[in-house]
Amino acid sequence: MKRILFAVCLFALFSSCSSDDEGNSQLQPESNFYALTVGNSWVYKNYKYNINTELYEDTGVIDSISIVGTEQLNENTYYKFRRWTTGNEENIAFCNPNGEHFELLRDSLGYLVRDNGTVKFTNNDYTERELRVD
Repeated sequence: MKRILFAVCLFALFSSCSSDDEGNSQLQPESNFYALTVGNSWVYKNYKYNINTELYEDTGVIDSISIVGTEQLNENTYYKFRRWTTGNEENIAFCNPNGEHFELLRDSLGYLVRDNGTVKFTNNDYTERELRVD
């Protein structure tokens, strides 16, 4: 009986162990995580949270984002984003103002970086930081 128990424990020990080679490879940011390709586009509807009903309500504000080109700055390729916002006639503070806005962004090791060097988004850093709306 002791031999059977010992054999089962030994089998469980060896079958649960795995090679360290798999765990040593660091996760690299996915290639083109932000889909930085001229011609790509996204449409976002903005919602606000109603504390009385505990539901998200459509504000009517829509942001249409598209990548319209590239520009070279300081030996880096930046993608030119065009944002067209409609539906914000009430000038809702947490939504973008109506109209057209352009922004230059590039991917740098998982960070989406503005042309002034500040980070807009990150796909691999979960520490808290303050976001600033320009």
